[in-house]
Formats: sequence, C-alpha cells, structure tokens
Amino acid sequence: MPLIRLLLLSFLFLYQPASALEVLSARFYPQEHLQLEAQWLEPQLRSSKDRRQENLIIATSSLNELRLTIPAQYLGSIHKIYLVLPKQFEGVRDQGVDIHWETRGRFLAGSAKPGQRVLLFQGLIDTELLWDEIVFTFTIDARYIYGPMAFHPQYEIE
Repeated sequence: MPLIRLLLLSFLFLYQPASALEVLSARFYPQEHLQLEAQWLEPQLRSSKDRRQENLIIATSSLNELRLTIPAQYLGSIHKIYLVLPKQFEGVRDQGVDIHWETRGRFLAGSAKPGQRVLLFQGLIDTELLWDEIVFTFTIDARYIYGPMAFHPQYEIE
C-alpha cells in the first residue's frame, strides 16, 4: 500500500498540466486610450432614496475598435477569449466600479466587476487580427475614487 501511495504522489508531483491560457496583445483604435465622457447619475443636488445613487458617475467611451492579435497556433479552430479585469481598478478603491460594454456583434456584450473573467468571444478564429467595435460604460462610486483612473484589462485565449 505505501508503494502505491508513493507512486500516486510522485505522479501528482510530476504531472503539471500545461496552461491552456495565453494573454493576447490588444489595442484600441483609433487611439490607444479610451476617451470617456462622464456625468453624474443624479445631476440635481437633491436627496435620493438610494444614497449610493447620489454618488454615482457614469462614464462612457466613444465607439472604438478593439483589436486582438491572435497567435498562429490558434488560427483555423474554435476558441474562447475572455476579458479579464484586475482585482484592483486603478484609481478606485474596493468594488467602487462596474463595467459594461456593447459591441457590434463579433464580440459578446457583457459586464464585469474588478477581479472577474468574462467570455468576450467564442467561435472559429480565422484571422490573425480579431476585432469588433466596442463601447464601454463605467459606473463609478465617487466615494471610492482616490486618484487618476486607468483601465487595463487583459484578454486571454484558451
């Protein structure tokens, strides 16, 4: 029995599955950084039943192309691509931001919070440059802003 246990432990130690994920190179076009237009959700200084809504800022990007560079080994087959948000959104503490996006159809529309991984594309990849037009909307609780904000998602393919 100890020999079987030793062999099993040896196998588990030696067996390390290769990572099935790869981070893709991504770029927004025509400009590298999103330009946002922001406004208060409640533009009037009045008491709201929901105190949280009094502090919400809605920031929307213009329509941009999101271009993902696909490595050659993924061409000609079906894959999933995920949008991955860092756990900490730069410039906003805790979970003070929600992100939503709409696309023109090649990528999936969706929403996420910091630290989440969301399916952005699933299907046949037939080109080295996979792109779609996308608009991001950020709902930000102004009470949690501590400095300049930056949006640095990653895109993973499996």
